[in-house]
Amino acid sequence: MPKTSRIDLAKHSVGFGRDGALSLLPDTRPPPRVDGLSVGVAVMDRPAPHAGERHLDGDELLYLIAGRATVLLERPEGEERFELAAGEACVVPRALWHRVIPNGRMTLLYATPGPNTERRPLPER
Repeated sequence: MPKTSRIDLAKHSVGFGRDGALSLLPDTRPPPRVDGLSVGVAVMDRPAPHAGERHLDGDELLYLIAGRATVLLERPEGEERFELAAGEACVVPRALWHRVIPNGRMTLLYATPGPNTERRPLPER
């Protein structure tokens, strides 16, 4: 049986492969995608450096640990916005473009399917 150790999810994401095996992922932003599920924590006080993302392999779970955030979903019938407060979660449906906008400093736990994620670049200034 492997040794159990502590993991700081704000520094390292973990990947759950489709076979259920867990691996510690390199400390990069954005975290690397795995063929399975990436789980980690993002501490943010400004939006991610992209104009939206979507995950083609499945639904994404977002759980706000601390702070407040606005979640923007680009649905076929138009943009949907809603607020998340600490202790609240939402599910972003598969392949739906979305963004998370922090309202001050926030801590967000994510469970993101992979490996197929698309991101739109920010407009050039």
